[in-house]
Amino acid sequence: MNNKELIEVCKPYSFNKAVYFHSSEQYGFGKILRKMAFYPSFLPICAHFEHSSPPFFDEIWDIEKKFLTVAFFHRDDYVAQWNDRFKEKAKGMSFMSPFVWYKKNKKIKISKTAKGSLFFIHHTREGVDRLHDQNRIIKKIEGVDEDQKPVSFCFYYLDIQKGLHLPYQELGYNIVSAGNSNNPNFIENFYNLIINYKYALTNSIGGHLLFATNLGMPVSYFEELEPIHKSELHRFNQAMLTLHTSKTYLDAKKLFKGNNKEVNVKQKEFTDRMLGVFSKTNRFRLSIVLYKSLIQYFFFKINIKYNK
Repeated sequence: MNNKELIEVCKPYSFNKAVYFHSSEQYGFGKILRKMAFYPSFLPICAHFEHSSPPFFDEIWDIEKKFLTVAFFHRDDYVAQWNDRFKEKAKGMSFMSPFVWYKKNKKIKISKTAKGSLFFIHHTREGVDRLHDQNRIIKKIEGVDEDQKPVSFCFYYLDIQKGLHLPYQELGYNIVSAGNSNNPNFIENFYNLIINYKYALTNSIGGHLLFATNLGMPVSYFEELEPIHKSELHRFNQAMLTLHTSKTYLDAKKLFKGNNKEVNVKQKEFTDRMLGVFSKTNRFRLSIVLYKSLIQYFFFKINIKYNK
């Protein structure tokens, strides 16, 4: 992508509808969830859906919302934990990742003309910086096998806006991005991008690793290229310690560590579990839950209005 294309795909997006749970709309979730559940675009989604990448923490945490009747999670173990600890607040249910549903529905496959690798670089977020060793990253990708070349870099939209891609671009590397997380076409953009590559490389454990594996794309995780994490957010260091000692996170590192040329059975099984591939919540049940939660939210708002 050239700079004009990167700026266009990463430009700010604002939701043109009422949003109560941002995780139910971001990363293209809102658009695809509505298709999955036969739910119109003009109605708000009033059920909580987990962030696009299921967390790699072992334990679930509470959701602080005044209105909460249903909480959807990709992972069955999260559903079980939620219903054991927070069932009185809201019912926990499983769901298939909208990424996976979209891929299956559109019969998306890696292009027959795919070549080289896409390097998903560990991205920043609001209040969190990632300090990469660029020289070490370049040396690593220059040493990958010839069939994994050329290597393009995929940057998060915030990092494009910050100009963090420029040093790599100046070295002649192709820079791409799936775009702003609020773009309703994020999922389509993501697959239109990655199907052009044979392999995925990364220095982070995240959703990209799961989605690529689910597509049948071998993923190589280079732990030695992990960045230094810096943040002054409250309890950030404690959260990172909890993540880095979680069995789920450690299992992912072990499964994908090193240079991989194929997707093995254990990687597929892990990815299927993480993405809710075999969720028992079918489209009709999902539809019923969304319409029911909409009605419940309507009465919730009425109750607030008349009890001020």
